[in-house]
Formats: sequence, C-alpha cells, structure tokens
Amino acid sequence: MRQTPSSPGWFHAPVRAFNEARSLVEAALAYARVGLPIFPIEPQGKRPLVAHGVYAATCEPRTIQRWWRRWPRANIGMPTGQPSGCWVLDVDPRHGGLESLEQLQRDALPGRGSPGPALDATRIQLTGGGGVHLCYHLREGLEEQFSNAVHFAGYPGLDLRVAGGSIVVAPSRHTSGDVYRWHNELPPAPFPLVLIERWRAHRQRAFARRAPNANASFRHVEPPGNDRERDPQYWLRCALTYGVPGRRHNYALFLAFHLLDDAGMRPEQAEEYMLAYARHVSQAEHPFTADEALDCLYWAARRRGMAGMG
Repeated sequence: MRQTPSSPGWFHAPVRAFNEARSLVEAALAYARVGLPIFPIEPQGKRPLVAHGVYAATCEPRTIQRWWRRWPRANIGMPTGQPSGCWVLDVDPRHGGLESLEQLQRDALPGRGSPGPALDATRIQLTGGGGVHLCYHLREGLEEQFSNAVHFAGYPGLDLRVAGGSIVVAPSRHTSGDVYRWHNELPPAPFPLVLIERWRAHRQRAFARRAPNANASFRHVEPPGNDRERDPQYWLRCALTYGVPGRRHNYALFLAFHLLDDAGMRPEQAEEYMLAYARHVSQAEHPFTADEALDCLYWAARRRGMAGMG
C-alpha cells in the first residue's frame, strides 16, 4: 500500500476548534474546512446513519448541513486510511488495551536500559469511555497490505483502523455520556516502524502455528444435522470446494460469514480457518494471499459489528 507523504491540513489545525465547538454541526463543518471528510454516526453510538457509511464521508458543507439538520445530535465519524491521511491504534480498556499498550511499549525496547520509541508522541484523542486513539500519519511505500484488525499483533484491546475503517471524533458523545476530546496539538507522527515489526513477527508466528500440513485432509465424518453447521471445518470444506480462481474472494466472504454466524466464532478465532483457506486456494500463477483472506474476515466482522469503529 502506497500513501502520499503530504500532511493533510487537519493535522496542524488547533484542536480547540473541534473540542469547543458550540454544536456538533459546527464541529463537523470545522473538520471539513481543514480538509477532513466526515459522516454522521448515531447519537452516543458508532453506527453510520447514511448509506455506504465511511465511504460517504465528505467535506462538502451543504451535504454536512443537510445531514445535521436531519440528525442534530449525530456523532461525527472520521474515515481512517487515505481520506484522513492517518491510521489509528484504538486502545480499548474494556479488553485490556491500556495494559497491552504498556506491554507493547516494553516489547518495543531495543535493549535493556535503552529508551524505546514513544508510541504516544503523536496526535491523541480520548474517547469518553476511558479509551485512547493514537493517530499516526500513513507511512509511504509499505510492501504489506494492512487491514483493520482487532488484537493488533496479538495484543488484546489494541485495534488497528486503516483503509475502510473509521473512528468517532470530538466533540461526539460516547455511550457512557462523556465526550470525545482531542488531548494534544501534536500532528500525527508517522506510523511507528516498531508497530510494523511487531505485526510482522506476530504474522510469522501465526503462520508457523496455524498453517496446516501440506498433506492434511479436511475430510472427516460429517456431524449430524445442525451440529454440522456449527462445525467450522464443514464451512472450510465447502469454501474450498468452490473457491477456484475468479470465485475465491466470494467464497472467502462466504467462509468468513459462516464462521462468525453459524460456527459462532470471534474474528481472532476464525483467522486460523481463513489462513487455511488462503493456503489451499492460492496458486503460483493465481495467488490468493493471507492478507486478502483476512481482509474478507474483518470486513465481515465489521458488518456484524464485531470489529467496528473506535
């Protein structure tokens, strides 16, 4: 994924204009004036109020005014990725995110006694629910395709919001009743290299742990009746049967939805089966990567409200 190195105007805008806006529509227009596209979110929630959600984000004042005339109490959604120019590490305290951030900072130390990179030396937003958004500038020239993910690099409570993702921004109101607020005036720092390194190491461990034996067979005795539909191996075999070039993306989505809906799996549990699917349907002349399979999984998870906005 390649991104433009230029800094969007909103990176350098004073946060007071957003935090202290007299109304949500005033804040929404303030974001638009500095080049940050936004879209309306349900009051005190995270569900988009417009068709196409994050993809409807705009800086067009008349559209924004029309939206907030219809929903004057709507929260403000900010797309992550190219539209805003930043990726976000969403720290969720309900799932141990604050502890994971401390652990990640310790793991990032280059050597005993050496200072590690300051992961919080960037634009920060406080969510109103005790959470934190660490906003980073897109890094140019990465070979990897990063996707929206929960438990980023294996750290519980740390979720990554990239292309296709979004967060709620100040002065929106959290479900707790408190408001989102920008914490500092720092422009977003480049996405830290240490986070990329931790992600790569986690992905390598995941492949080593989860990649099935090349000679493994997915054929086994079918469970009877409804038990079969709760068996993730059943859905994997179905997807592998029809996941031929030209149809592999569709059947990756097929597999993802059935793992989440019928097998009752969480996204992190379903990764194993998505990786197995990618391994078995990929061909030298027609590759289908693990990242493509996981993109399908987390798109499905967002549709089910499992890995939505922060």
